[in-house]
Amino acid sequence: MTAPTWSFFNAETGLFASRRYSGSSEFLPANTPVGSIPMEGAYDWQAQRVDLATGQVVDYQPPVPPDTDDETFAWDAGARRWLASPTLAARKRQRAAPVQALIDAAEVGQDRAQREAVLALAAGAAVPAEAAQRLGEIETEVLPLRATLQAIAAATTQAELDAIP
Repeated sequence: MTAPTWSFFNAETGLFASRRYSGSSEFLPANTPVGSIPMEGAYDWQAQRVDLATGQVVDYQPPVPPDTDDETFAWDAGARRWLASPTLAARKRQRAAPVQALIDAAEVGQDRAQREAVLALAAGAAVPAEAAQRLGEIETEVLPLRATLQAIAAATTQAELDAIP
């Protein structure tokens, strides 16, 4: 035989605790949190509460979590939960990250060419052709990526962000 499950609700608010107890009713008092009342059954502490006036379990919509720079919340009646959605700022950062990684990867190979160019200029000599060519190749690769980053940063709607190739 399966032991009964007990949920606990706050005696002052009717809100269920996330904790439950399954076991003998003999040990229920020792497992009941202070200030709580046990109720037989497994209740959804995030979407149900006890109406203290009637003693009945009713649907409950908790307060909306605060929005952040990365998330905004909307109530999903089917899930009976506040669901987070990324903000435009978060989606822009997510979209920009791989572009920035491509820029970083391209620029990794420029150190030697830059050093050769700077040393030549400091000595009053012409920049070596190989160094100038390498820096030009990197700039040709990076320039459109920088333009993409600028377009991402300038996007003011999801549609504008989605339109960026």
